[in-house]
Amino acid sequence: MKKIAYLQLHRICDQDCIFCAQPSNGASLDYETLTAQIVTFHREGYSKIIFSGGEPSLNKDLIRIVEFTQKL
Repeated sequence: MKKIAYLQLHRICDQDCIFCAQPSNGASLDYETLTAQIVTFHREGYSKIIFSGGEPSLNKDLIRIVEFTQKL
């Protein structure tokens, strides 16, 4: 069975969905912290990472994070 990790990039969102389990609060992890967690997931044998948030596409480093992940 594949191991799938979930990584919450931040808690920033431009929506206000009443059903949201992770409402926006402005919290955000920096690039170094996120990439360190991705390396940990890789070492622990996770084959997939799902980026979540808030809204992950609002993370200013999303492209860098995806590129970093693809290189592992």
